[in-house]
Amino acid sequence: MRTFIKATFNRLFFTFRGRTLMTLLTISLLPFIFICYFMIDRTQEAIANISEEVTDDVVEHVVHLYDENIKDQARALDMQLLAYKNQLLQLRTFTEQMIEHPQAFDETVALIESEGGFIWEPTDDDRSNIGFSAISPFSNERMQLVAQTKWLEPAMKQVVDGYEAIVASYFITGDSSWRIYPPLDVEKEYDGQFLQAMIDLSKQPFYTAPPSNDPKMVGWTTPYIDTTHRNEMFSLVTAVNDKSGEQIGVLGFDIQTDEALKHLLTLEFKEASSFALLTDASFQPIAHHPSTIQPGRLTEQTLRQIVSTHEPWIERVDEYERVFLSAPIEQSGWHLIFSIRTDEIVQDIHQFTDRQLAHNEQVLIEQLLWISIATLLLVIVCAIAMWKSFTKPVHEIVEGMERMQDGTVTSIAPQQLEEFEDVRQAFHTMNRKMNDLLMNYRTLNADLEHKVDERTEQLEEMNRSLSVANEQLIRADEQRSKLLANLAHDLKTPITLTLGYMEAIEDGMISPDRYDTYFDRMRTHLQSMTKLMKNMAELNDIETSKQLFNFERFRADDLFHKLLTPFHDQANISITIDERLPMIQADPHYVQRLVYNLVDNALKYGTSDQFVRISVREQRDVVQLIVHNDGRPIDPEALPYVFDRFYRVDRSRNSEKKGNGLGLAIVKEIVEAHDASISVTSDERRGTTFTVCFPTIKKDE
Repeated sequence: MRTFIKATFNRLFFTFRGRTLMTLLTISLLPFIFICYFMIDRTQEAIANISEEVTDDVVEHVVHLYDENIKDQARALDMQLLAYKNQLLQLRTFTEQMIEHPQAFDETVALIESEGGFIWEPTDDDRSNIGFSAISPFSNERMQLVAQTKWLEPAMKQVVDGYEAIVASYFITGDSSWRIYPPLDVEKEYDGQFLQAMIDLSKQPFYTAPPSNDPKMVGWTTPYIDTTHRNEMFSLVTAVNDKSGEQIGVLGFDIQTDEALKHLLTLEFKEASSFALLTDASFQPIAHHPSTIQPGRLTEQTLRQIVSTHEPWIERVDEYERVFLSAPIEQSGWHLIFSIRTDEIVQDIHQFTDRQLAHNEQVLIEQLLWISIATLLLVIVCAIAMWKSFTKPVHEIVEGMERMQDGTVTSIAPQQLEEFEDVRQAFHTMNRKMNDLLMNYRTLNADLEHKVDERTEQLEEMNRSLSVANEQLIRADEQRSKLLANLAHDLKTPITLTLGYMEAIEDGMISPDRYDTYFDRMRTHLQSMTKLMKNMAELNDIETSKQLFNFERFRADDLFHKLLTPFHDQANISITIDERLPMIQADPHYVQRLVYNLVDNALKYGTSDQFVRISVREQRDVVQLIVHNDGRPIDPEALPYVFDRFYRVDRSRNSEKKGNGLGLAIVKEIVEAHDASISVTSDERRGTTFTVCFPTIKKDE
């Protein structure tokens, strides 16, 4: 071992080749070590310097995101309150029309008188009830007024069930009579000392909130303690007037304060002590979210300053510096305020940036170390390469040829001697040609693979097209078989009966004095077949000539006023058409056919003592044609098939009704030709309703 070490030492320091190698390594490594140390030190210093800059930028960005979020939340809350307002105004319009044109309500109302003088209607199910405070004497007039508001119950229930924030919907008169949904348990409220027998409801905040200068507007109350167990809440109310303009009561929706932001806002704060605060127009707090965080001592002056500025407001509250952001709620005049503690923002950002910078610093240093190691190896390799360049070129040429013989393509460094340089160039020429041949082979192989892939894709596409065409042919054949079966079924009975009557007459089985009766029967069957063939021809014309529809632009109210004129004189048809409806594109001939089929269907399956109600109204971006009857409902299992050809619902609903099952199929084809939609709902309590939605024409179209 000592002999090997001594021999190695002698080769390095006492030979020309060894000293040359050590000299090259020393000259190469000393500057490299200095540069690596300098790069690592400057990198650590730069990472430390940018930490504070990153924190400031991220804080500003976080506050900006919260500012955009509060504006989005305010707009969403504004839209929600507008929806509440529109629901209340629609309910008020219906109430005033009901009061101006009262209708008798046949249902018997069971009233009881409770301790304290309350008279009220007990109920155990999901419906509204009425009641009368003892502040005014009970009379038939009070009873009749609130009893006929029973027609409001579906709308009240729809509002409470449809909006989670609304806990109650009610109508209250000036003499402290009421109808409310969900029903009010008067005895329970009285026993709990919430509701007083002599309470004057006209003095309560929810009765006095409607603006006195404009009775047609709605009003928002400030938070108040309710007369029931529901504790603190605020209300949206509007006055109800009779036809002389005198106020007879109010309609209102109740919203519990502690549930307001929970249902009206979708907020999740990352910071533990952050909260949202909702104030009224006079800067009095209405509610805050989450309810577990108290907003602290915020004065009215502070809230005014927060709302009046358009920039983030910084204020010290309860020993903590907070950032306040605000946005207005246009519909109610309220203000939505966000509050975030500054130290929590900075703490989270510091934790995040320190963690990220530490990770990045570690990764960067590791990369520098790996680069340094790679560079060190490269330097050593370069030094050794320079060292080998002093050796004889014969070794390189011989080694290159050996690698060539082994199948490895390589290159040889330029030689100073002319003879060896010629050999090296000849070797390189042969090497380039071999590389060219290899590249050509790879190119041809890639082109071939590309063409194979293209042809495979074409075959797959052709296969998919054939599959689709085959499925279409199968469906067309199934539809043709079903159509022929339905035609055979609907024609078989009248033809058989007619032939039977004719044979009976020929055989003398029917006396001459009864010929007229059987002729009428045969005429009826022939007319049924004629109507069936006429409807089939019309349905075929509609399907084959959808592109030939004569579409024109109409004001929807003008068009339907004209089309529904023939029904105005029928006593059992009620027509309601909103004014100033938008423009629609329609073929009046086919729309008239659509209307007649729907009304004929409603009359056919409705009851003689109830109305068929036809209404035309605008709903978002469509005009709705609604045809409703209160006859026996359609089974839920049959609803998806009512628009199919020859489909007729169960015999219990149409046992006495004549039809061939094509009327609604024609309606559906006309609807689809107009790029419209049709739907049907039916149940035992609400009857059957067909709704056609025509798309409106935008002003810029």
